[in-house]
Order: sequence, then structure tokens, then C-alpha cells
Amino acid sequence: MLKGHAKIIYDEGVLRALVGIDFCRYYLYLFRESVWKTRYFWTPRHGAHITVWNPQFDGFNIAARNYIGKEVNFFYDPSTIHRGGNKKGFEGYYLKVTSPEIEEIRKILKPRGSNGFNGLHISLFSDKHTKSRDDLS
Repeated sequence: MLKGHAKIIYDEGVLRALVGIDFCRYYLYLFRESVWKTRYFWTPRHGAHITVWNPQFDGFNIAARNYIGKEVNFFYDPSTIHRGGNKKGFEGYYLKVTSPEIEEIRKILKPRGSNGFNGLHISLFSDKHTKSRDDLS
């Protein structure tokens, strides 16, 4: 397990632990070089992040804003990239992460359910082209 560091931001109504886009770019490069050079993949539209609180799934909670700027640690296994998104019409790849700090925040904010919540993870790249951070210059 490796340890990472992120800072919580509030972006488009969603609380995210921002990791940094180079995290995704690194894994995308490795994937392209070793596995798949025939298809193009894009980095996430919101940059490399762990979703802490999404009102679409978790319900609205004004207290979520109290965590903006908080720095959190997370842990991940770099050898286990998961594939998903197929039911939504695209193919994406992500890393599962654990973070006692983020789990504690979620526990305090009390999500209304797990509808759409896929556990803590960092979306690395997908073949769904939405305007990603890499498209911005």
C-alpha cells in the first residue's frame, strides 16, 4: 500500500479531495505504454480526486463546506487498477483507496444511502470524452 495526500475543495457543489492531475497522467502513460495504444483515453473532467460528498447521491448537507481546505491522507495499491463504467456507456479505470479521515467526514455528514456511491476511489482515465483538465490550456 502506498500513501497519498490530498486537499479538500468544493467544486460545482461537490466536496472533492484533490490529488493532482499528474497522478492520473502517470497511470494513463503506463497504461498506454504497456496495455492499450490503439484507443484514446482522457483524464477526469474534475482532475484527479476522491469524491468525499456528492449531494446527488448523499443528499444536501451545508456542513460539508466546513471541510474545505482540510488536508487528508489516503492509501492505495498501485497494482490494482479496476475497470468500470460499462453500464453507463463508457469504459473507465480507477484505483480503490482507503482513507480513515474521509470515512470519518462521511460518517459525520451522514449520507442518505449508497445509491451510486462506488466506494472511495480515484478515477484515473476513461474513453468518455468530456472536457478534461488536460484539454484546458
